[in-house]
Amino acid sequence: MKITQEIQNRGGENIYRFRIRGMRDPDITFDLDMLSARFKILEIIDESEPQYNFSALFAEHPSDMIGFFIQALQKPEMSGVEKKALYYGINALLRTTDERS
Repeated sequence: MKITQEIQNRGGENIYRFRIRGMRDPDITFDLDMLSARFKILEIIDESEPQYNFSALFAEHPSDMIGFFIQALQKPEMSGVEKKALYYGINALLRTTDERS
């Protein structure tokens, strides 16, 4: 993991604060508790966003709740709040769909 490498390069005796940004695969989760237990980390802020392929998701779900949700919320220019609503909503809908399978 890149955070582990960076801590080892800079020194394990230091105290760290991390902010994770950018896009990530929706299936990736970070084990932040493991890092905090292993190193001197004051705070880890995860601001990363899942990078969903909304076109592919809509093609798979054109006539169910997921498709309707994408169609209702997605637009070319979205505010940060609108993006979060879309990402969190799709994440919740996909998890609900997976639990029913």
